[in-house]
Amino acid sequence: MLALTRPRPAKAAVKRGGTQKLTATGFAAGEKVRFALRSGAVGTAKANTRGTVTLRFTVPRHTKPVGHVVRLTGLKSKLHVTSLSF
Repeated sequence: MLALTRPRPAKAAVKRGGTQKLTATGFAAGEKVRFALRSGAVGTAKANTRGTVTLRFTVPRHTKPVGHVVRLTGLKSKLHVTSLSF
């Protein structure tokens, strides 16, 4: 059984157009994981052999300057974790 962790942001606050890095664990080894903000997908990344996935992305300029809901979804397992993050 997989146990997902909440996404951990590298920075507590990021301005629109800035970069952020999120990391979570508990996905299947090698699984592709979609990262999405409420405003839409920001990218995908592949989990390493320990099930940890990390994505560095640019926060879209149209994103509202408030707390962001981040959702990570395993494309094969459909497992997901959602967190109010940065």
